[in-house]
Order: sequence, then C-alpha cells, then structure tokens
Amino acid sequence: MKDSHVNAAARVSDGWFDWPFQSAHQGDVAGYGFWLGVAGFAVSLIGFCVTIYQLRKTRSAADAAKQEAIRIEKTLLKYELANETVKGMAALDTARKYVRSDLWMHVTDSYETVRNALLALKSEFEELTENQNQQIDNACNYIQNTCARIERGIHNNGPKVDKAKLISVMAEHAILLSDLNRMIQKGVVK
Repeated sequence: MKDSHVNAAARVSDGWFDWPFQSAHQGDVAGYGFWLGVAGFAVSLIGFCVTIYQLRKTRSAADAAKQEAIRIEKTLLKYELANETVKGMAALDTARKYVRSDLWMHVTDSYETVRNALLALKSEFEELTENQNQQIDNACNYIQNTCARIERGIHNNGPKVDKAKLISVMAEHAILLSDLNRMIQKGVVK
C-alpha cells in the first residue's frame, strides 16, 4: 500500500503539475506563455477601451445635464423678462388713466413702476442693442424727473405738467415696452 501512494505521487509529479518545469517542454511553455500574454494584453486593451467609453458616456451625460440646466435657466429668464414688460405696460396704462383724471399722486406710483420694470429689463436682458439701452436710459431719466416734478407740484398747488406731452411720451414708452416684449416673445433671449 505504501508503494501505491508513492507511485501515485510520482505520477502526479511526473505528470500535469511539473511538465512546465521540465526542460523537454520548455518550448511548449514559452509558446503557451506567449499566447497567454497576448490574450491578457487583448483583455486589458478591451477593458481599457470599455473604461474610456464609459468615461465619455458619463461626460456626455454630464454635458447634457448642464445644457438642460442652461436651457431651463434661460427659459425662466425669458419668463421673468416677459413678466417685467407686461407689468410695465400695465402700470403705464394705469398711469395714463391717472394723468387724464388728474390723480397726480397715483401717477407717480404707477410711473415709477414703469421705470422699475425698464431698469429690470435693462439689467437682465443681455441682447439689447446700444440704441435700446439708450432709449431705456432716456425713458428712466424722463420718468424720474417727471415724477419728481409732479411730487413737488402736489405740495405746491398742483403740478405744472403738460398733460398732452406727458401722454405722448407715455405712448413712446409703451412702444419701447412693446418692442422689448416682442423681442422676448420671438425668442431673442437665447
């Protein structure tokens, strides 16, 4: 029985496990090693390519999310700008009614709302031309001076304001607000 265990051990040591270490099989081992190295390199290369692909996919998903966030931000800005123009036009209509009714104290409140809307548009609307910026500046200065004159006049026996001229200038301001609103609605805000 002792011999059978020794023979089994000898067969194992002479067989499968030690053949790579025998000099007679050195060429076979080198060939297998070469092909295993090539296969390992191929698997590593495929893994590297998959990793690069995943990184690009992740980056493109991040870029898509960033672009969507920018699109949403611009949509909200467009909504806010449109809201400012509508608020300014409504306040301007109200101010004109107060001018016609000689309710001067209310004229200044409504007209200041128009000025605030124009200033908000100027600060947020990047696509304004130089001419439009100048028109907004002129309108804001006119509104500020007119409101100051009306307030001084309220405390000194009524304001000295040419109603026809004021209504005419208000019509020009309405055109300016309408043009700005049209630009916003047409999608000039990109």
